Amino acid sequence: MAKVREYLDMLEVYLENLKEVVSPLVNIEEFTGDASKLFATQHLLQICIQILIGMALKIVSLKGLKTPKEYRELAEIFEKQGALTSEESKIFRKMIGFRNLMVQVYPRVDPKIVFHIAKNEAERDLRMVASKLAQFAEKTQHHN
Repeated sequence: MAKVREYLDMLEVYLENLKEVVSPLVNIEEFTGDASKLFATQHLLQICIQILIGMALKIVSLKGLKTPKEYRELAEIFEKQGALTSEESKIFRKMIGFRNLMVQVYPRVDPKIVFHIAKNEAERDLRMVASKLAQFAEKTQHHN
């Protein structure tokens, strides 16, 4: 569980950094008008999602679960284990897909989508999935 705690602590640091960048922004024009804010936000979102993926992979390893061939399979694994509901699993899959998009087609990711996710969804959704995975890791740890 100590390793999972490290992932949670890292996530908090990067979520705070993300909040510092996007909280003061009132509208999309402020966001797209400052390339450094756009690039910082994209990078921080990518790191936050990668931390969550790393945490999920660590829990898979600790629990001896089936190792996924692709990151998006993590959502299904944790849904089957009862750690995530169907809706939570869908959110996790979307996060992973967004991260993949940013890594593979970085320059073509619509800044409006980045802004919307960063302002309205990222913190809530990342914390929710991280919390559910941590609870699962802790709960199953006590049963082993």
